[in-house]
Amino acid sequence: MVKYTDKDRIVAGVPLGGIGTGKLEIDNKVRIINVTIRNNWGNPIKFLRGFHVFIKPKDKRGFIFQKDGGIYKVSEFPGEIIYEGKYPVVKVVGKSNEVEVELEAFSPIIPNDLKNSSLPAIGIGLKVKGIKEGKVAISFPNIVGSVSIGRVNESIRNGVIHKNLKTNDYDPAKGNTTLISNNVSNIITQYNLKRKPSETMNFWLSQYENEEPWVKLNRGEEIEDNPHEVTGHRDDPASIIISEGEEMRYVFAWYFNGKHVFYPYGHYYENFFKDSSEIAKYFLDNFDHLRKDIFYNIVNVKEEWLRDAIINSSYILSSNTWLDEKGRFAIYEAPQNCPYLGTIGTCYEFGSLPVILMFPELEKSFLKLLISYVRSDGYVPHDLGFHSLDSPIDGTTSPPKWKDMNPSLILLVYRYFKFTNDIDFLKEVYPTIVKVMDWELRQCRDGLPFMEGEMDNAFDATIIKGHDSYTSSLFIASLIAMREIAKLVGRQQLCWFY
Repeated sequence: MVKYTDKDRIVAGVPLGGIGTGKLEIDNKVRIINVTIRNNWGNPIKFLRGFHVFIKPKDKRGFIFQKDGGIYKVSEFPGEIIYEGKYPVVKVVGKSNEVEVELEAFSPIIPNDLKNSSLPAIGIGLKVKGIKEGKVAISFPNIVGSVSIGRVNESIRNGVIHKNLKTNDYDPAKGNTTLISNNVSNIITQYNLKRKPSETMNFWLSQYENEEPWVKLNRGEEIEDNPHEVTGHRDDPASIIISEGEEMRYVFAWYFNGKHVFYPYGHYYENFFKDSSEIAKYFLDNFDHLRKDIFYNIVNVKEEWLRDAIINSSYILSSNTWLDEKGRFAIYEAPQNCPYLGTIGTCYEFGSLPVILMFPELEKSFLKLLISYVRSDGYVPHDLGFHSLDSPIDGTTSPPKWKDMNPSLILLVYRYFKFTNDIDFLKEVYPTIVKVMDWELRQCRDGLPFMEGEMDNAFDATIIKGHDSYTSSLFIASLIAMREIAKLVGRQQLCWFY
């Protein structure tokens, strides 16, 4: 388990979100950062302005349960905040005098349950101890649409839905988001996050947040609710849900179906839901089940450090994956710095261990897709494409073609079989992987693949000429795998060849 306090300097939090949905992160100061839910994996929202948690004991001044959150006229939490991250759960605890606040946020990553594991939503549980009576408020901004013009917040049962009436089909942020709760005493459907120009030193450089709703809430005064369609750029809508009690549950859900050059696909969740309000209601109705069945119990390792490492290394399921409406799946090499999907050669095969353990159907989906792009001469592409599932490239430094791609694919196919015993799949792809191996054999000198000295393997920042231990080891392992595959598919006569 990763542990921090609010005094630690970190630039990321545990990613929360379903497989292929994009994600958000809650950091050690209880802020939302690095948001990619709007089909914007390569260009995250670094800081989500307008997310706050406010706690107001009866007959006492309230506080924002946050540090450095952008609110100054209402006190931030005076005590230390302890942050614990264990993917896909974040737990934040703060204690000050008699008050204790515990916030837990999670995504339901559940083995062999792809529908629930690909929900574009997070659940938030909030407990406040040491306060007999009081109010709790949580706010989220409307981020629908690449620009604010057209945004509007609408009240729904137990919450709000955020829309944008002016988005077009080519806007990646076309869609809607929903915030609901099980415990609602009042809803501020829409207020403006931005201050008036007269209240700022430099409006264009320092668009300080409008604090009026929080000041009024702290004083017990009524907050103006002003739902309307945004028509000016100084109008930046957000919503507040106000609750009373010691324990509250919230769900924040999203649904973005705009298509653009860097995501021209639909999402898997579109097969089950029509908008974010349906998702949020489904999540809230199944809150306990979704939280209880998270994948921890399948990691049967005695050493706690290793168990913790295995669990937290699964974070790529939320941060780095695509899962389209057809069930096509891939993992980013690096969404911002090297945004190729499905890169093999020391990338996919390492990051995909949680996939084959919990969602073997996704592993099969990826392998079938990559195999469908094997070149006519038998060469295996480096990936599926730059922000794409349909534009495979030979390699980031090709030409020449890389010498470790083909054995990597053979080993991935054999690994999939060892985990699943899916002999039908093995028989289906066998003719293609024979062609794949034939290509590799043609690159050999003295029985091993020969590097041309032009960065032609996964060490693509290093010039290696001749034989190298990495590629040679992969090749030898792939020969052993081919021999076993030949036996399994009934081609024993070829075993001697490999």
